[in-house]
Amino acid sequence: MLQQIRGTMKNVFAFFVIVLLILAFAAWGVPEIRQFTQNDAVRVGSEGISALEVQKEFDRFVTNRRLSNEGEFDREAAIAAGVPDQIVKSLAVQSALRQEARRLGLVMTRERVREFLQTNEQFKNPRTGKFDNEALTGIMREYNYTVREFEDRLQSDLLRNQLMSAISVGGPAPKAVVDPLVLRETEKRTISYLTITDDMAGAPAAATPEALKGYYEANSAQFMAPEYRRFTAVVLKSDDFVDRTKTSEEELRKAYDAKKSAYETPERRTIYQITYDDEAKAKAAADAVRGGRPFETLAVENGQTLADVTFTDVTKRDLVDPKVADAAFGAGETGA
Repeated sequence: MLQQIRGTMKNVFAFFVIVLLILAFAAWGVPEIRQFTQNDAVRVGSEGISALEVQKEFDRFVTNRRLSNEGEFDREAAIAAGVPDQIVKSLAVQSALRQEARRLGLVMTRERVREFLQTNEQFKNPRTGKFDNEALTGIMREYNYTVREFEDRLQSDLLRNQLMSAISVGGPAPKAVVDPLVLRETEKRTISYLTITDDMAGAPAAATPEALKGYYEANSAQFMAPEYRRFTAVVLKSDDFVDRTKTSEEELRKAYDAKKSAYETPERRTIYQITYDDEAKAKAAADAVRGGRPFETLAVENGQTLADVTFTDVTKRDLVDPKVADAAFGAGETGA
């Protein structure tokens, strides 16, 4: 994902991407390095990128290079190669594309993100061929992602892909359009013409009654007025067929039950979730919460903040893993 934009810029459609970036920067402003703010390291238009986010992207880049059979690659080597500047530029380009996609009204729903996760080969168990939550958790842990950070990043990447596809992928022009354009530019003809004046044509012969009658009969439609008719219309409206009898309580109940889902609002909950390396740690944490230990304390001990493990106002469908969704919404209001 970190190399996505760079790879795209190298293809044959790089010109269109550059034009898009020029328009995006003209609308939102050129990325500006903030020297005197603690919140934003880079700002592109209305979107700021924090120094912590830049640091995380740098660490993920180093991890990715080290795992790509470049074992000795470390932070010092990355800094010497100018990777920090590359990361800042990459994040700025991603932000510009993301804002342009939103301006154009492109949408990437949570359902589409979940569908991508469920069908992507990277997250499938090689033995069962089905989605494996442990594989997903391992990737997030390896690249230092929380669940929310990973979902947001994936949603952003898919949204940018949607925009880039609209720019770079184009079908052939239809034949009905191409052929006339080609003929217009390439077709040539040679013509000959003769101009005949009134004098050359001579005076017309006088019309005889028989000739006039024959012409009239042959072209009588040109001398006829259009036909007019009167008609009577009966207008029938749906209200005329409405049964005015009263509906029973039982019939109303059946109609309501048939469309019950349309009148219900899905349950929403605030969920706290910490991912552990093994089952023993997870069970110990669950027992600690049931024993009254604050959830925030467990998050800090796991190297996270309470905000990192908090999912506010989510529905059951918002959770990617069905097992986690069933457990979260099957528990009581304060269940663990």
